[in-house]
Amino acid sequence: ICSLRGQGRAFATACLPGGYGQVLGDEVMVETFALLVGAHFLADYPLQGDFLARGKSRFSPIPGVPFYHPLAAHSAIHGLFVGLITGSLILACAETLIHAFADDQKCAGRISYNQDQVLHIGCKIVWAIFAGALQ
Repeated sequence: ICSLRGQGRAFATACLPGGYGQVLGDEVMVETFALLVGAHFLADYPLQGDFLARGKSRFSPIPGVPFYHPLAAHSAIHGLFVGLITGSLILACAETLIHAFADDQKCAGRISYNQDQVLHIGCKIVWAIFAGALQ
């Protein structure tokens, strides 16, 4: 019996006749993207909390707390979700680094809140595409 979940295009092409592989491969990619976006909202809002949100700024840090500790923790939470959803350590590390860079740029006032969110969601699109290709 063939199982689609987590198998991506390779599974869909091998297990389904008549050219359905591409369609179902794309559905898996969309599912991965939806999970990544949901995890992003979870990690960026309720799991971030006031301590991480205020502490991650090098420009107004919490006294006695090096800004890079909360920034690294917050970014690593995002990377963890990406790794769990995609199964890729490389994508998890890329998410962690890019998320930290984008948040630091937002804290510096170089990009707006909306630009920060566009960067984050744009990364999720890329991760979903790469995760589909890695399957």
